[in-house]
Amino acid sequence: MVCERCISAVKNTLDTLGLHATGITLGEVALGAVPQEKIAELRERLHVLGFSLAEDKTYLAAAAVKKLVAEVYSGGFDFPAGFRFSLYAAGKLRMPYDQLSALFVAAEKTTIEAYILNRRMEKVKDLLLQEDLTLETIAFRLGFTGKAHLASQFKALTGTTTSRFREQAAPKITVAPENP
Repeated sequence: MVCERCISAVKNTLDTLGLHATGITLGEVALGAVPQEKIAELRERLHVLGFSLAEDKTYLAAAAVKKLVAEVYSGGFDFPAGFRFSLYAAGKLRMPYDQLSALFVAAEKTTIEAYILNRRMEKVKDLLLQEDLTLETIAFRLGFTGKAHLASQFKALTGTTTSRFREQAAPKITVAPENP
């Protein structure tokens, strides 16, 4: 699950099936005992919404990595000096990074690095729309080495500059003369 709407859609599906979640967070739902026939129905309804039940270690590992990426690149993480996501993930998830990486690629058909870059760029776009944030602040919040690093990554991935993106995304206000 990537956003609040996703969480809401899953919660509504669970409610419809009469299942009570003890906790719903990004990419994870905690349920008590669920009858087998309800699991099949839940799997079917989630599939219609574009979700799936992560029941094997490949998908569970990928979901854990995605959740960790969301936490780290949310804009509120305190990046220590020399931060490396690979070391952080391996430690947090208690699995060698090469194994995490292989499981992630098998489940998501993309590398963790590409997933992180895309996730960061989506967050950069969100933060660029907040006019009060400087490029330096955004770079710091998302773990870039500086505003030049952020700007070059942004242009390489989106094909436009951060300033042009801000200009194009800014609401246009037209002042029309009053009718006499």
